[in-house]
Amino acid sequence: MKHYKNEIFITINSGGKSSEHSNVYRVQMHDASLSFHPVIKDNIELPPSDFVIEDNKMYCVFTGFSYGPRPGWVKNPERYTNKLMVVDLNNGKIISEKQLSKPFPQKIINIGNKLYINNYTDLDMQGEFFTIIDKNNLSESFFAIENPAYFDYNKRFDEFIVSNPRNGTLRLVKNGKVIKKIKVGDNCSIVKAVQKK
Repeated sequence: MKHYKNEIFITINSGGKSSEHSNVYRVQMHDASLSFHPVIKDNIELPPSDFVIEDNKMYCVFTGFSYGPRPGWVKNPERYTNKLMVVDLNNGKIISEKQLSKPFPQKIINIGNKLYINNYTDLDMQGEFFTIIDKNNLSESFFAIENPAYFDYNKRFDEFIVSNPRNGTLRLVKNGKVIKKIKVGDNCSIVKAVQKK
């Protein structure tokens, strides 16, 4: 679920053969009721794993099926495997699609003219990279980091907080290097940077 310009956006995956309901939806309130309006004007079979919105563009990442079973109702699994899509929020059209080099793109964060994506799978709790996308030309670069399950960005210190549930640590990462590691306990997961007032 994301907030952008006083609107709420949410990913929904109905699953199964009735996958026409898989999409990112704009949530609108009318009196005491809610209505859901699909954002992507394309017949997508799976919703993105995560997305960010800036300048009326939605940047979506799709984890898909890097390995393991592929459900038969997904007719085009390659389209949703290790993929980045850029969607025009004004008309719902897909501006571009890019095949990403590293498997299991999960969460995406937008900082300046870069998109940061952790490459990690919950299936075996493993991952080895962050992918960095230049929004100007969608080129990729990488930095290695072990098991980046969840992450957030601390604007004040210009650093990332990254959890590693395999060894129960949080890491502070700056300029692509781990600058501090903190033991927090087994199976640590979601992290959030909170700005001090």
